[in-house]
This record gives sequence, structure tokens and C-alpha cells, in this order.
Amino acid sequence: MEAGIMSFMRDTITVTLYLVILFFVAFLVQTAECHVFQVGPARTYAQPSDVASLVQNSDTVEIDPGTYTDCATWNKNNLFLMGAGPGYTHLENSVCGQKGIWVIYGNNETVENIEFSGASISQSAGNNGAGIRAQGGSFTIRHCFFHDNQDGILSDPDSAGRTVLIEYSIFDNNGAGDGYSHNMYIGSNGAVRYASFTLQYCYTHRANIGNNIKSRADRNFILYNRIMDEDAPTSWDIDLPNGGQAFITGNEIEKGPNAQQHGTMEFGLEGLSNAPPQNLFIASNTFINDAGRGTYVNIPSSGVDTLEIVNNIFAGVNQNAMISNMPALLDSVANLVSASIPSVSLVNAAGYDYHLAKNSPAVGKGIPPGAADGSSLAPVDEYLDTANMKPRVIVGAIDQGAHEYTASNDITEQQFSVSAFGVTVVQNQSSGTLDFYIPISYIRNIVLSVFDILGRRIASYVGTPFSERMNGEKIQLSTSGMKTGIYFAQIVSPQGTAFVKYLLIK
Repeated sequence: MEAGIMSFMRDTITVTLYLVILFFVAFLVQTAECHVFQVGPARTYAQPSDVASLVQNSDTVEIDPGTYTDCATWNKNNLFLMGAGPGYTHLENSVCGQKGIWVIYGNNETVENIEFSGASISQSAGNNGAGIRAQGGSFTIRHCFFHDNQDGILSDPDSAGRTVLIEYSIFDNNGAGDGYSHNMYIGSNGAVRYASFTLQYCYTHRANIGNNIKSRADRNFILYNRIMDEDAPTSWDIDLPNGGQAFITGNEIEKGPNAQQHGTMEFGLEGLSNAPPQNLFIASNTFINDAGRGTYVNIPSSGVDTLEIVNNIFAGVNQNAMISNMPALLDSVANLVSASIPSVSLVNAAGYDYHLAKNSPAVGKGIPPGAADGSSLAPVDEYLDTANMKPRVIVGAIDQGAHEYTASNDITEQQFSVSAFGVTVVQNQSSGTLDFYIPISYIRNIVLSVFDILGRRIASYVGTPFSERMNGEKIQLSTSGMKTGIYFAQIVSPQGTAFVKYLLIK
């Protein structure tokens, strides 16, 4: 009996050692295949352009904090280009190929924690030097800052079906002053357009005569942003010139007194050439017009299939200024419209705090907005200053506008703190997920990768998890496709790196 137990223990130890050795060999092979380049004044590579010709598909480039007068062109796919933090890594005053500080030709690129400023080229060369000039495939921008460029982002797709995601980022005072350059321009390549563009949790403001947002994508999701002219001579706040399908939800949108364009947003005014149907959905936004003139929603005289406007606040111009033309189908309900900004009772409209005061007539006056084209119109988040978010908690009837009234509206909202961390993982059989618990009340950005015993990456998550924003500290990944066995998870954030081994039972 004792000999049998000893034999079993030896076999168990041997198998465990074998699996661990096999994993780390595979991990080293994968590391060799997916290289991490570290860039900085004290590194082998002093600036980003030093590695731009060296990277291969799926490589990572980590750039130390500091200011770099440097530009680079990125041609490979699935690159992860990031400032190593804390704070932004700043790239300024250098343009490659008369295009941008960074020129991206690859597909599925991700850029994080980078500040871009001072991109400028001559008028004869186009007057449109960009912080990022993207002429490849899909890309993601996260936790970046674009300011004082001729264009913040200027992009057009290399083929159909490409997508753009921009989140947790700031755009300020981009534009050459000619009306053709913008804080961001998600453009087209002739008749080839991006399949979708999503902008969420961003602060875009003070575009210099150009637009705060311009997009020619077939489908646009403008969600939980602060979009403001303030004191600048901005044109449109939201410019969707070719129509398509657009969801404008949970935004703070301000038309400033010095605006060049008195209209707040437009849809299809250059021709409804995007993929049909031509539907515009505007739900739970706060529109403030500090100019006292103009029209909030501007559409062509014909061709718009559906315009739904529900649970919004429009303040500063009267009811007649809500819509420029009547669409084929108009559903306008439960909106608060007033020519008087003080009458809607915001916490501090002059200081751009558009939370509802306790006595606001918008409190409890919304209706269940339902869904449209397969997407819910109900807001789930709120914009949180600066370039951040928090869950929107609705008790009883929903409030009108971008924010739900709470007793804490009179208190300045605070960012959450961070600390060193460890990680645990739990298999949730009922939901079919792996639940990663991270004891930090707030993580600015995170990369979670799951490897099998052979070191193959089988799941990943990049971003700021919704639940971590408040008190959840949890990321859920589906176990669909995973088999019983040993798995390894690596969690990387600016606060440190954690490595976890666990057994999955299916």
C-alpha cells in the first residue's frame, strides 16, 4: 500500500514537472516569435523609429516616458504600440512622408498611452499633418492624447470590412484652421468605407474650425463622450456626412459661442451614400447651445429612413431648432427642450458640469427607449471626466439627458486609487466563464492573456473592464472551446504583472 502511494506521488511529480517544463519551453518559443521591443533613451533602441523596420507581426513596442521628436511608419499587423507609463509618452513635431507622426499601414494595430502633438506640413503638401495617419486596416486607440496637430487622427481603410475603436482618449485644438482638418477624421478610400467606427469615453473639444468628430463609416457608435466647442471656432460637433446607421447615446455635447458652424450635428448632408438603411438614433444625450442659435440635428430634406430622438436634453435654443428637416419616420419622445439653459437645472452649466441638480425637470421624466437595429438604446454608462466612464445606475424611471441624478452630483467625482496586486481565478460553471478577480479598485488599462499547457495563447483581453470601474474587480472570459486541463494566465498593467496557474474542469 505504502509503495503504491509512493509510486503514485512520484508519477504525479514527474508529470507535473514535465508539464511545467513543457509550458515554459513553449512560452520561450512564443516569446521568440512575438518579440517585445523596449524603447527609450537608456535602451538599445533610443526612439520608436529605430524599431519600426524591425518589428514583425504581433510584436509589442513599449516606449519609456519622455518626449521624442521622432516619427515612424508601421507596416506589420497586430502590433501593440504603447507608452510604458506612468503618464503619456510624448511624440511631437516630426512627420513621416508628409503624412503623420505615426503612419500605420498594418491591420489590427493597437496604440495606447501616447501623446501626439505638433504634426504639421505645408499647405502645398496638404495642410493635414496628423498625429496618426492610418491607411491600413482596423485599429484601436486607447488612453491617448492628440493636441495641436493639423489633424488629430486622419484615416482611410485599405479594404472593406475594417473597423475603428477609439476610447478613453483626449482630442484638443487639432485643425489647420482651413475647415478641412479635424480633431479626428475617420475617412474613406473612394467608395471603400470602414464598416464601423466606435468612439467611447473620450473628450474631444476645441477643434480649430474643423469638426470635433467626422466619420464616413457605414455604422457609427458615438457613446458616452464629452464633445465640446468651449471657446473655439469649431464647425460641427458630430459630422456624419454620408449617413448610414448611427447611434448617438449618452454624450455631453456643447455648441460654443464662437463656433463657425451654428449647427451641432449633421447626418447625410454630403449625400446618403453609406450602406442602407439610413437610420439615426439619438438617445440620452445632453445638448447645450451656448451660441443661442442654430439647429441641433441637421439632416437632408429627403432620404433619411428613420430618426429617433428619445430622452435627451436640448437647452439653449427653442423647440423649432431641434431638427432641420422631417425624415420619412420621426420618433421624438420624452425630450426636454428649452431655450433657457438655467431652466433645465444643471449642476454648473457655465463650468460644463452637466449633471442634473436635484430640482431638474429632467429627473424621472424619461421612458424605456427600447432597441433599434439590434442595439439597445438604453444607456449603461456615463461619461466621467476626464476621458473616463462609470456605470449608469437607474432607479425607477430613467432621467433625461446624459446623466442620472444622484445625491452625489454636488460632489466632485474622484478617480479611483491603485495599488500593488495579486490575482485569483475561479471557474464559473453556471455562466461558462473564467472569473479573474483583481484586488484593485481601479485599473487604468490591462492586458490579460490565457495560455494552454503548450504555451499557445487561446484568449485575451485588452482594456479597462467595466466591472473594475466601481467595486467588481473582475474580468470574465468564456470557457467555450477550452478543454479540461492546466492553463496559465498573465495579467499586465501599469501597476505590475501577475502570473496565475489553474486547473479547468469541463
